[in-house]
Amino acid sequence: MFMDFATLAMDCLVNQTRSTATCRAVSSQFPWLIRTQAGAAGGAAAQHSQSLEAWFIHVPGLIVVAPSTPAEAYGLLKSAIRLGEPVLFIEHKRCTR
Repeated sequence: MFMDFATLAMDCLVNQTRSTATCRAVSSQFPWLIRTQAGAAGGAAAQHSQSLEAWFIHVPGLIVVAPSTPAEAYGLLKSAIRLGEPVLFIEHKRCTR
C-alpha cells in the first residue's frame, strides 16, 4: 500500500474522477474508495516514503482524507465508504504500525 505506486494509476484516477464530477447529472454515479499509505517509515527507503497528497487534492471531485490517529482513521473510513463519492484515503505509515 505505498502511495508512490498511485502515480502509475493517476491518469485513470484523475480522468474517472473528473468525468464523475462533471457528468453527474447525465450519468449514474460510480463511487470508489482507494486506501493507501504515505509518509516515511523505517526501512521503506526514499523510493517508498513520498507524500503525494498535494497532487490529488487538486483533482476536482476527488475527496482526499488523511487521518492522524487510529480512532480518527476508523471513523473516517466508515464515513468514506458511506459517502458514495470518489475518495482517496491516505494513512500515515507510522499510524498503522
